[in-house]
Amino acid sequence: MNTALTMSTHIGKRATLEDGKGITYLVTITDTRERWGQKDYKIEPIAGSGSRWVSEYTIKIQEGKQQ
Repeated sequence: MNTALTMSTHIGKRATLEDGKGITYLVTITDTRERWGQKDYKIEPIAGSGSRWVSEYTIKIQEGKQQ
């Protein structure tokens, strides 16, 4: 089980989301939750609008210094 502290370390980080059709989006993680033992992230695009919850397996978090 993930703790709130370990899950919150990704909030504010950037990640990439692939749509499965050849386009990759740069997003920001705005929230996290655990659902049925799986970690989900709420993401928003860097450019554009909207947000949605995605599984941790569908995004790649950018490690290192965030801008």
